[in-house]
Amino acid sequence: IVLIMGGKDRGVSYRGVGEAIGGSQVSAVVLYGENKRKIRREIRNVGVSIRLADTLMDAVKTAYEFARKSQKGSEEWIILFSPGAASFDMFKNSFDRGDAFNAIVKRYLK
Repeated sequence: IVLIMGGKDRGVSYRGVGEAIGGSQVSAVVLYGENKRKIRREIRNVGVSIRLADTLMDAVKTAYEFARKSQKGSEEWIILFSPGAASFDMFKNSFDRGDAFNAIVKRYLK
């Protein structure tokens, strides 16, 4: 699993995210948005690859490329979009962000 997360910082702690990722099937986390460095600081010791992206488009591309390069044989990878933060740093609202993610995936996978 490659997890994409990030967005507007609202002053919350992401230590719980690190605890949830540790021991899970998440192999990489791609972070984008205003709080990407904060999340990286709080999850950096959980033993997964962490990549930073400037935009949601970059995050999707980075996640896809990581999964593709890591794939062995017919192994399947999941790219999980679970931002865990508000969308207002880049989008009108969470629906706008979800629509953007869907459009990026459809365009990128063609």
